[in-house]
This record gives sequence, C-alpha cells and structure tokens, in this order.
Amino acid sequence: MFYFDPMYFVFAAPGLLLALYATYKTRSTFSKYSETFSRKGYTGAQAAARLLASAGVRDVKIEETSGTLSDHYDPSSKTLRLSSDVYRKSS
Repeated sequence: MFYFDPMYFVFAAPGLLLALYATYKTRSTFSKYSETFSRKGYTGAQAAARLLASAGVRDVKIEETSGTLSDHYDPSSKTLRLSSDVYRKSS
C-alpha cells in the first residue's frame, strides 16, 4: 500500500520556494538589463569574443543557441553558446 508522510512538505516546501524565488530573480534581472544597451554597441557575441581575446583565449568558438537564459560553455567542444537574445542584441 502507498504511504505518504505529510512531514515531506515541511522539508520540501522551503527548497521549492527558494528555487522559485531564484528563478523569478534571475528572469526579472535579465529582463531589466536586456533593455540597457552597451555604450560601444557590441552584440553579446562581439563582447564575448573581445573578452576571450583580451584574456588570450583563442580556441573557444562562439555559437548561437535557441532558448531564453540558455547560455552555457561546453568544455568538451570548447564552445560558448549564447541564446539568441544575448548573441544578437547589444545589451
């Protein structure tokens, strides 16, 4: 028979609420600063390329990927993948 302990919610609820709050803060901060444009007019791809070059990193590719807030670095292929919003916009 299936047994469910209501104390589960006592331990799971704080973690779930913290995760939801972190997601909200990340999305709202991204939304706020995506409307602020760079002074030099660099796109995200150009800014990333300049940053990598200034650090002497020459073997990392920069690619566009789908999704929102899906930016990530793939160490197995040495590829920095930027979401379309970041890759193409100058914010």
